[in-house]
Amino acid sequence: MERVEEVTIGIHKGKISHDDLTGLAPMLLRASDEGDAVARAVVNRLADEIAVMAITAMRRLDLTALATPVVLGGGVVTARNPLLMSGITRQLAAAAPAAEVRVIDVPPVAGAALLGLDHVHAPAAAASRLRAAYGIARL
Repeated sequence: MERVEEVTIGIHKGKISHDDLTGLAPMLLRASDEGDAVARAVVNRLADEIAVMAITAMRRLDLTALATPVVLGGGVVTARNPLLMSGITRQLAAAAPAAEVRVIDVPPVAGAALLGLDHVHAPAAAASRLRAAYGIARL
């Protein structure tokens, strides 16, 4: 599609699937890396949004002065795009200088599964197998 309006209408009418939308993220990051000004602006805006969310949570929990790990995840973040990551880490460093940004490669479902195993009082071996499958270290 050539125009933003066409994409918006396509999403609204169900002509563009969720999979098609998620497939746009790698293309956006690539265009940003290649110097496309609009793509870079979108990536910078995403960095701002992620940083604001993390900083707001840290402020509410009174953690900005502590050496706190800030764990980020999700498909776009796990791509570790240099522009995105530098925007996030720069803003976090300004608001919480001792914070340590980490990117987790484990899908959120792994945490939900571990909670579920705890909830049903599953044997420790079940959680160990799940941790091993996802390469999750015990904290």
